[in-house]
Amino acid sequence: MTVDTQGKVAIRTPDQRLRVFVSSTLAELAEERAAVARAISALRLTPVLFELGARPHPPRELYRAYLAQSDIFVGLYWQRYGWIGPGMDISGLEDELRLSHSIPRLLYVKAPAPEREPRLTAMIAELQSEGADSYRSFRTPRELGRLVRDDLALLLSERFTSADRLTDDSASPTSRAADRPRSRSLPVTSTSLIGREQDIVEVSKLLQSPEVRLVTLTGPGGVGKTRLAVAVGERLDERYPRGAVFVPLASIVEPTLVLPRIAAAVGATIEGARPPLDVLAEYLADELTLLVLDNLEQIVGVAPDLDHLLASCAGLTILVTSRSVLRLRAEREFPVGALTVPAFSDRPPMEQLASVPAVRLFVDRAQAVRYDFALTEDNAMAIVEICRRLDGLPLAIELAAARTRLLDPGALLARLGSRLDALGTGPVDLPERQRTLRATVEWSVGLLEETEQRMLAALSVFVEGWTVEAAMQVCDLTEDRALDLLDALAGHSLVNVDVTSAGPRFRMLASVRELAADRLTVSADRAEVERRHAKYFGALVENADWPAERQAEWADRLRIDEENLRVAIRWFLTHDIAPLPHIFRILWLFWQMRGRMPEGRLRWG
Repeated sequence: MTVDTQGKVAIRTPDQRLRVFVSSTLAELAEERAAVARAISALRLTPVLFELGARPHPPRELYRAYLAQSDIFVGLYWQRYGWIGPGMDISGLEDELRLSHSIPRLLYVKAPAPEREPRLTAMIAELQSEGADSYRSFRTPRELGRLVRDDLALLLSERFTSADRLTDDSASPTSRAADRPRSRSLPVTSTSLIGREQDIVEVSKLLQSPEVRLVTLTGPGGVGKTRLAVAVGERLDERYPRGAVFVPLASIVEPTLVLPRIAAAVGATIEGARPPLDVLAEYLADELTLLVLDNLEQIVGVAPDLDHLLASCAGLTILVTSRSVLRLRAEREFPVGALTVPAFSDRPPMEQLASVPAVRLFVDRAQAVRYDFALTEDNAMAIVEICRRLDGLPLAIELAAARTRLLDPGALLARLGSRLDALGTGPVDLPERQRTLRATVEWSVGLLEETEQRMLAALSVFVEGWTVEAAMQVCDLTEDRALDLLDALAGHSLVNVDVTSAGPRFRMLASVRELAADRLTVSADRAEVERRHAKYFGALVENADWPAERQAEWADRLRIDEENLRVAIRWFLTHDIAPLPHIFRILWLFWQMRGRMPEGRLRWG
């Protein structure tokens, strides 16, 4: 590649459509010429190609006229020296090279070339001996297209001058692009990230694994997927020539708009009727690139295009944040969980409470609205309980902490009967869908199909979880249909799955259950869902036939669903008391085994 430092050739602005002359043999490098033409056009320059010319003109006159009107020369060489016209002792290929000495030149030689003709070998050797020009090697048309695009961009940035600079003989040569500071793509965060240290390490390791090309951070709205993705991008930023490229997609609602947004973020130009997928695949090629695609859940239909990009671009890695999985074979899901809030049997030391990530987050965000706020002996347990009732969800904790501007933690705790509306509105720089906890949950639910929304509402009748069998009975579904819908809800991060020795058990975050319960309340199915729930758990007790040696296992089974049993009994007390005597007789044994007789007498005696 030439690097002409004479400073005498001024390159005009790109909107004046600079003409780039492409020199090569035609037949053997047809694909390469097409790739170079696309690269030139992508930079809004005009490719000048012999095959586009007026054929009645003699070849030598045509290429010489074109070359005289061109601003940049691109030479492509492989094995053939080219045709020698009548009255000439050199080929048109070499003639074009000699005539181009007064303009910037970019030269490329294809390898391997086992059958290179002697005169072309001599021409390349002469270039090397003169030392005026250097050249770059390439193997494929796509690699060549990327090289030409990058080299042209660099050449323009180094040579682009105003009219005033044309007369400035003291101007020093500009530095190469690699020496200029790289623009930052990742958003600059304004708050600290708490409790995600291990997640950052694990996701970074995943992305650095050779066999992993696509990682999707999944989780409910407000769990902190974007903040985690940005932190991972910052950790890996220096590993990629253009840095981690952050692409915000929350405002995109059509999958067809995703690739143009990505192209704009990486600097690729889409012109004419060329598919964005082809443009991106050629632009990214094999260069190491990390794309951070944020908020993809409403446009997961773009997943096949992302899969095609991964297959076409060997250096590409993608980190996605989404409330829904993409369901691609290349995908590695990384569920981002809420912050854990331990259950303390006794009041622990203040140092232990202060180290709980959810508590640290609450205190940090409370200090943002009250500079003198501190964790004390008086408010510590109230803060722990607030974080527990909010399921450790970071957005909910941040919204609650903002309420300390008006309420102390004890008073705030007393107001948490309705989680969705008790926490108020968050900062105005949050996305609209995250200004309130209700808006966050409604955004997720709004992405569901109607049948999925109905099932979510029905599942809100459960307290502290349910099994597949319970979901089948209460929602009146076959096992296959229940599994399909539960899988869809889990894929949208609205249902969590716990793997236990007795099989999978499902549950919802309290905020999700609250919104789903609101929808069930106004649903025509409410009465029937509540009836089926009561009948299922009533039958679970009535039909218990556990041998003596398995009574402990039986008691554990009832303990797991004790809250569901309480809801069922309340239903029987209101609607059908006939089964209750038998149910209470069996539960009496359970209360005895668990040492819960006083509670049983208090609740049901």
